[in-house]
Parts: sequence; C-alpha cells; structure tokens
Amino acid sequence: MIQIVTKKRELDHVEDMICNVVNQKKLSFKTVLMDSWYATKKLMGLIDNLEKIYYCPLKINRLVDDTGGAEKYKSIAKLSWNESEIISGKTIKIKGFPRDKKVKLFWVTISAV
Repeated sequence: MIQIVTKKRELDHVEDMICNVVNQKKLSFKTVLMDSWYATKKLMGLIDNLEKIYYCPLKINRLVDDTGGAEKYKSIAKLSWNESEIISGKTIKIKGFPRDKKVKLFWVTISAV
C-alpha cells in the first residue's frame, strides 16, 4: 500500500485550528487577533462566517475602495483620511472580496521609540 502524505500550508493549519476550537467548543471566544500575513480572503471570510470579530493590520499596498465603486481600487497608502475617519475608522471594500463585504479600517500610528 502506498501512502501519499501532503504537506499542509501554514494557512491551512490556522484554518484547522479555528474550526477545531469552534466545532469542539473547547474555547469560547469572540475575537481573533492576527498578523497581516494571515489577512487573506479565505481566513477573514471564515472568521466572519463564524460571526467572530477579527483585527489584523493590512499591508499598505493592499488594494481597497472607499468610494462605493465610484473610483478604481487604490492602495491603502493612497487613501485620504478626514478627522472623523481617523477617530472612528473608514469603511472599505478589499479587492477580491465579495461585493457586499465591507470592513472597517483604522489608522494606527506606531512609534518606534
């Protein structure tokens, strides 16, 4: 008998861990905090479908739309922010996500002191 072993990607392991926590009900949680490397359409969609909240940084070159489709997608680095959005966040659509899936993006200043 030949056994074929497939190597899982790190993202597959994260998905398995989240599903196991939910399905086996060993841990009650509301929020997932993750690094930008895990901010993929698949994982963010999974967490959203589980009705959990996720927080993750997005890379500045990620293409987003904050105009409701009036303009083309642009990188996060090219977004303009007004005072209200800096305080309360900006609703955006990430390129490649379903049309009705919007997320709240926040401006966070990090000091390297």
